[in-house]
Amino acid sequence: MKKRIFLADDSVTIQKVVELTFPEPEFEVICVANGAQAIERVTGSRPDIALLDVVMPEKSGYEVCSHIKRDPALKWMPVLLISGTFDPYDEKRATEAGAAGRLTKPFESRGLVARVEELIAAHPNPSRPVVEVEAKTAPVLVPPARPPAAAESVQTAAPSAVASQTMRISTAE
Repeated sequence: MKKRIFLADDSVTIQKVVELTFPEPEFEVICVANGAQAIERVTGSRPDIALLDVVMPEKSGYEVCSHIKRDPALKWMPVLLISGTFDPYDEKRATEAGAAGRLTKPFESRGLVARVEELIAAHPNPSRPVVEVEAKTAPVLVPPARPPAAAESVQTAAPSAVASQTMRISTAE
C-alpha cells in the first residue's frame, strides 16, 4: 500500500522536488498551494504525514497544523513544518500547534526521506489496515543419515576404539 504524503506549499518548485523525492509506486504525494486548500483537502485525503510550509497564502502552516491536531480523525498524524532559511520560524508556535519537527529549505532529499519514513513508522495511520508480517523461522538443516552399519559401529564402539581407528587412518599415509 502506498504511503500518502500531504504537501501544502505555494512553491511549485518545492512541490516538484517533493514529488520527485518520493516516487511511485511506494509513495503518493498530494499537493496543494495554500493553507485554505490544505484545510479543505487534508481530511478527505487521509495522508500518513503532512508537510506544511510555514509561510503560504490564506492560512499559515502553523494554522493548518493546529487544525490537524484539533481534528479527532487526524490528530495522530505527524506534521513537519517547512520554512525557508531566511523565513521567520516561531519554535514556540510550532510546538503549541503540535508539529513533530521542522524542515529548512533547501533540504537534502535523503534526509527528508529518512525523516518522513521515521515519522510514518512512529505514527501509523489508523485508517489503514495493519499488515501482519508472518514470522518466518530459519529452516532446520538435518545432516544426511549415515548408513546403518557405520552409524552402529561408531555408536557402539568404545571411545578408545574410535581413537585408535582415527590414529590408524591418519598414520596410514
